[in-house]
Amino acid sequence: MPGPQFLTPEPVSTRRNARRFTLEQANKTLPLVKRVVADIVRSHGDITALQGNLETAKPAEQPAIQQKLTKSLERLQDYVDELSEIGCELKDFRIGLMCASAGSSAKKKLPSGTK
Repeated sequence: MPGPQFLTPEPVSTRRNARRFTLEQANKTLPLVKRVVADIVRSHGDITALQGNLETAKPAEQPAIQQKLTKSLERLQDYVDELSEIGCELKDFRIGLMCASAGSSAKKKLPSGTK
């Protein structure tokens, strides 16, 4: 019986909260966003590892690994939902790329290489 044919989670669904941030709001929100994005990146790594384990596991081990994988995917979706509720949209699981709308008073740009 072949293992699953995917190596990355399915695209995330976001609630698309169209929130615009002022520079002050963005700076206040950034520590929380960093923590949530770090959780997303970590969870993605865990999921990728579990998928690899599932593909190479013996048939008797597969149900337990699949259960862990399902829970990890649910946890990842919770993190994505939390990020969406803050007003940010996840673009990439692996590197934690996300975007947020800047309000008209947010005139400062992030330096290149800033996540």
